Amino acid sequence: QAIDYIHNRVDRDITLSELADVANMSQYRFARAFKQSTGMPPHQYLLSQRIDLARRLLTETQLPIGDISYQLGFASQSHFAATFRRFTTVTPNEYRKDRGARSL
Repeated sequence: QAIDYIHNRVDRDITLSELADVANMSQYRFARAFKQSTGMPPHQYLLSQRIDLARRLLTETQLPIGDISYQLGFASQSHFAATFRRFTTVTPNEYRKDRGARSL
């Protein structure tokens, strides 16, 4: 249920409290159970889902990077770029250029 909740709201800030409520658990118990079942804490999982969606948007659309960062709920384009780079080792712009070059 919590994973579906995240997938349906990947563009929103989701609190641990919300996720725990969805699962009818305490926050502590939920966080431990979530990490045990997914291998990562809830916040990290949410970020990974946002980055996965960003990858698709960067390769499948021509949306400006600022629009993508806004759609995914990042506080700013620079926060999005830093998070994207942490997950992928490249900036969103580099990722888009690299993926575009491969599809030619």
